[in-house]
Amino acid sequence: MFWDVFISHAGEDKAQIARPLAAELTANGLTVWLDENELRLGESLRGQIDHGLAHSRAGVVVLSRAFFAKHWPVQELNGLSAMECSSQKMILPVWHGVDHEFVAGFSPILADRVAVSTDRGIDFVAAQVVRALAGKGAAGSAPKTRRPAAPQTSNDGWQNDPRVRQGVLRITPILPVQCQQDDFRLAEVRPYELILSKTGTAHGAIAVPRVRVKEPLFAGEGSPVTLVLDGRLQWLSAGRDWKFFPEAPATAQERQLGFSKFSFGNDPRIQEASARLQRYGIGVGFVREDRLAQALAQGKQVVYDDDGLYFRWQGPDIAQILVGSRA
Repeated sequence: MFWDVFISHAGEDKAQIARPLAAELTANGLTVWLDENELRLGESLRGQIDHGLAHSRAGVVVLSRAFFAKHWPVQELNGLSAMECSSQKMILPVWHGVDHEFVAGFSPILADRVAVSTDRGIDFVAAQVVRALAGKGAAGSAPKTRRPAAPQTSNDGWQNDPRVRQGVLRITPILPVQCQQDDFRLAEVRPYELILSKTGTAHGAIAVPRVRVKEPLFAGEGSPVTLVLDGRLQWLSAGRDWKFFPEAPATAQERQLGFSKFSFGNDPRIQEASARLQRYGIGVGFVREDRLAQALAQGKQVVYDDDGLYFRWQGPDIAQILVGSRA
């Protein structure tokens, strides 16, 4: 199924904004993805949300103080941003209780977009969304941009190939980049996602949305099959587990290190990550960016937070990156 609009929002804004907006848009003839309407008990939150993103023409993002404090909505926004660049989808910002200065503190690019405020009322917001979508065609009509393929069932396609079902898998893109030669196995095929396991480890199940697997690359007989992702598989240092993220590395630096986030002295996020890593005998500290290659060669590893980003502090002379090593 395809939707006209995906509404990304924080739970605190559901009753006051998301539900009334979804109802108003539906009354205007649009098909709307709202999590409580589409998510069913027992289904994967990540897989269903990614399916909704991939199968919607536009994302209405309710930007509020609660939104920026949440993990899931920010990940949804990241997914929409990546898709907007690759497939001409639209992000339609709706400001709720925030202003330009507040939004710019999190994303200057997002703050500079034309947005509509809920101060004008839900009916006005809905009218602006309908207006923005006018001319792009309805979700059920012939699309003007590339429409993502619907997921295959578990009974057909390459997922049924014994080399995939029973063989060793490699993943790309994957971070840290030195994990490109790590072995994975296909544990289960679900309606919206593939469940992978990491060979020889006790890590939990790794869910990858099926719409985010571009293609498998088959090598010679007995060689691992490489799954090429529209996104990346990312190691989470403090979480000690793997997770899929929709942002795909594009530059050489992103392919080597991934994506960074601004940090500073006495960053409470680093203190939290450090406390968790200490349980595994891992200490953390900053190294100069121009000496990172040397630090990695000595066995240190870049620290990736639970959002899949590494910590980068812009010092007075040169940037520094947080790394970890066993004591």
